[in-house]
Amino acid sequence: MPNVTEEDKRRMIELFAPIEKQIMMTDDHKELLMLASQMLSATKDIFVHTLSPKGAVEMFNETINMIKKEWKLD
Repeated sequence: MPNVTEEDKRRMIELFAPIEKQIMMTDDHKELLMLASQMLSATKDIFVHTLSPKGAVEMFNETINMIKKEWKLD
């Protein structure tokens, strides 16, 4: 993320804290996947509404490429 300030980082951690708490509250893989599915749907909506549908596709493609690189899938 370009030009992320220390204040931005602090705020991202603060905003994500309740989500981390919910992740820790899951009892099993099924609940974790249900939560992840809802989070992915919300993420898609946020990207579409703030970046445009094209921007959302670019964000998801970047994420897919990061996963491929990390797991050496290409």
